[in-house]
Amino acid sequence: MIDVAAIGKSVWPTIKQAREMSVFTAQGRVFLDAAASAVGCMVDGGGNIVDDTGAEVTARHPDYEWIITNAKRQAVVESSIGRELLE
Repeated sequence: MIDVAAIGKSVWPTIKQAREMSVFTAQGRVFLDAAASAVGCMVDGGGNIVDDTGAEVTARHPDYEWIITNAKRQAVVESSIGRELLE
């Protein structure tokens, strides 16, 4: 008999990484936009984080790391990537 739970555990690190990286794609942009909006920013059509003046938020911006970290956390919990392997 196949141990589905063991398979799920073995692929979890890969699924987690895929979910985290998805925030930089169209599929996961919703997570990036949600985190950005929490600090008054947004994600433009090109996938760039911008502040309320339209200026790009780069790694030097004080909120950048917080936005990325929280977007990744949310994606890990809520993304559907790999869900069929974990059920």
